[in-house]
Amino acid sequence: EKTENQEHWLEEVNVKVAGMSAPWKMWNLIFVCVPKCVLVLYTAKAGINFLMETAGVDDIIVNSVALNFLLGLDELIAGALMSDTANEILKMCEDLPLHYDDKKHDDDTTIQKYSTEQQVSKSFWLLLRNLFSNKLIKLIFVIVLTTVLVVNYYHRSCDYKDGRWVSKAMYAPINMHYTLLNAFIPFFFPPEEGKTPYWQMPE
Repeated sequence: EKTENQEHWLEEVNVKVAGMSAPWKMWNLIFVCVPKCVLVLYTAKAGINFLMETAGVDDIIVNSVALNFLLGLDELIAGALMSDTANEILKMCEDLPLHYDDKKHDDDTTIQKYSTEQQVSKSFWLLLRNLFSNKLIKLIFVIVLTTVLVVNYYHRSCDYKDGRWVSKAMYAPINMHYTLLNAFIPFFFPPEEGKTPYWQMPE
């Protein structure tokens, strides 16, 4: 448990990122950003297929909760493996500003800028900007990604016949050999399948 001295010490400390060198940026881009984007994309694709194959509404809700748990598993692992001090420092770390205001103001302008009325107005507009820029962009991205993956599922797994989508014939793999190329580039390296379908839509 935290003592009073520790709590007072934490209140007096400001943690922020001053900058990052070019080699560290490249390292994080290659070994953190790109792999995580690939994992998120393929996890979302597998999750869409997983949910589209689920028939019942109750099962869809349960599977959605399970998928959400899988997507947050990396954060759970990081929180469990890191020490309490490291987690506390990460929570205290301030956001890195992308834009800096280098304009100099005189005393009257500064007082006017940081008056109570200006602060309330600024907070309100910052809230609206955060809502309609960051949150809205994320929502649009999720909707577009979900739509693309659902369309890809129907294009890959179904045929449009007689005004409705019906499942294609399903073929079992001839062996259990499954390489990374089959997993990440199945369009160019599809797994070997048998010639006789084990299930097909009844006529």
